[in-house]
Amino acid sequence: MSFIHLRTASAYSLKYGTTQPRDLVARASELEMPALALTDRDGLAGAIRFTKACVSHGIAPIIGINLPIRIGDTSATLPRVTVLAHGDGGWRSLVRLYTGLQMNSLDRTAVLTPELLEKFSEYTSNLHLLHGPESPVSQALAVHRFDAALDIFNQTRDLFADHAIECVSHLVAGNGRALQRMQRVHSSLHAITILMQSSLMQCVCAIELMDQ
Repeated sequence: MSFIHLRTASAYSLKYGTTQPRDLVARASELEMPALALTDRDGLAGAIRFTKACVSHGIAPIIGINLPIRIGDTSATLPRVTVLAHGDGGWRSLVRLYTGLQMNSLDRTAVLTPELLEKFSEYTSNLHLLHGPESPVSQALAVHRFDAALDIFNQTRDLFADHAIECVSHLVAGNGRALQRMQRVHSSLHAITILMQSSLMQCVCAIELMDQ
């Protein structure tokens, strides 16, 4: 079966990625993936190079960005979500949202907040939101606060074109319970569930597991 990575960091994600966009695309091509997303942390610097590489390999490019979000009870380290461009005009909306967030920050750091999402809703309505392991929804679920997870989710529910609960498998013992919690709550949130794998360079294992 085909498998598409919707959250991938390149070398443009300082300290979180080491692979150049062109090499990620080449690997995806070797695995015969029909599409691939690039979702670097806090920036879109690799997007153009990534898109050009995708075109040359016949792979559909999906552009996104991984951003911190200030919502609910937050610790010193802000939780993070992934925003993906959607269809025609998605890239324009993503760039406008990112620029707007930077211009509304004193230190030009893009941080999502309910207030800014409302302010830029004309752009977010053309974007998808992935709630992954670092998201506030996931953090609430990790401590069995399903009520808090639903409340957090509802604050962004109508501001995006669609939502997805991202279940990441690291292919290690003990990872199953967290996946089950994420999958169990998705029906209550009326969001689709996406199974992810932690590394594109090891994704053959994920495909084999899903085929079994």
